[in-house]
Amino acid sequence: MYRKIPDDLQKTAECKLNEVTSRIENDITQMKEWIAKQPHLNIEIDDQFILTLLRCCKFSLQRTKEKIDTYYTARSIMPEIFSNRDPYLPEIQHLFNSRCIALPLPNLDPDDGSRIIFINYSSSLDPNLVSLRNLDKVNYMILDILIREDDDMIINGLKLITHCKDLSVRFLNELTPLYMKRHVYLVNAFPLRLQAVRVVNCPAPFAFAYSIFKTFTTSKIGQRMIMVSETNVPELCRQSPHLFPKEMGGNNGSIQELSGTWKRKVESYREWFLQEEAKKSDESLRTEPPKTALDLFGADGTFRKLEID
Repeated sequence: MYRKIPDDLQKTAECKLNEVTSRIENDITQMKEWIAKQPHLNIEIDDQFILTLLRCCKFSLQRTKEKIDTYYTARSIMPEIFSNRDPYLPEIQHLFNSRCIALPLPNLDPDDGSRIIFINYSSSLDPNLVSLRNLDKVNYMILDILIREDDDMIINGLKLITHCKDLSVRFLNELTPLYMKRHVYLVNAFPLRLQAVRVVNCPAPFAFAYSIFKTFTTSKIGQRMIMVSETNVPELCRQSPHLFPKEMGGNNGSIQELSGTWKRKVESYREWFLQEEAKKSDESLRTEPPKTALDLFGADGTFRKLEID
């Protein structure tokens, strides 16, 4: 079974996503029948998540099949993101305590109803204790919760605001082209509709890396990624206070309070994360050639690290 949504949100889904209420159950059934025929996807997927995938793909059955396959393939070939997702691991707790996690802000964007997610890379983030992959792991844990709970985000999309002023340059060593290709694959794998990305107060070395990262994205996504300089932040906060938490001059929640809220929420999902770890594609059973990280991204040794002064 899948949950009902408010009438106004249902109308939005019909308008934006080609959703036809009378066809939902049939579309879900078709997806279940297709999944059952895929030997490498011996996975039980609930109706609600299938509906989320359908909505993300605007009810194109073919695109939904591709999204299902990509999502569970990512879970198989990226163990650094989808394994060991125990919220009580020290490196994950460090991120919670540093308040360096993706924080869904409480109020939707009044312009289009999208969910705003804010990431603040504070100076308390210790490169000796965590890696960018640790950051990605926690942020995708939060996204995994959102795509199962947040109908507003699924239907109206999300906007990502990243505050990078205090991000340690020591993380630059991890920003290889291989890392960027894997990250783009993750973005494509998740059932999300990314409406905008704003990178705020980005130090020059990371700005250069960011420009390279954009080359790995589609032109559609690249056009939605905008950098905001430190001098323009006060004006942006004044014009659009709903985009920022109060610590940044906005009126959409508090980093301190939201960090605690989401720490507790992720911890409450501990058993679910541990159980979900087994849900991934079995590439040895794929009827076509198996998909591997080497085939999709190349080997670590193929790429040199970015050389940034």
